[in-house]
Amino acid sequence: MTLLIVGERNIELDEHGYLLNPDDWDMDVAQTLVNTIDIQMTDDHWMVVKFVRDWYEEKQAVPEARHALKAMKEALGKDKATRKYLYQLFP
Repeated sequence: MTLLIVGERNIELDEHGYLLNPDDWDMDVAQTLVNTIDIQMTDDHWMVVKFVRDWYEEKQAVPEARHALKAMKEALGKDKATRKYLYQLFP
């Protein structure tokens, strides 16, 4: 187990860096996790993250890529609603 320090909170992560308790997730935790990887987050990145989190909270499951692509089409337009663009955002 690894601890991620976010402000005054200690967030437990598994050996792969995933939250042990999904209820610990918030934007501060997300930004702290982003700071540990080599991705410069844009509004497009955050739109996908928010979509995935909202889906997870509602359905208790991670959405399939096709569902994320549909949301991307609505939010970003059809030119960015591709698997290629999704994988450019999150290689």
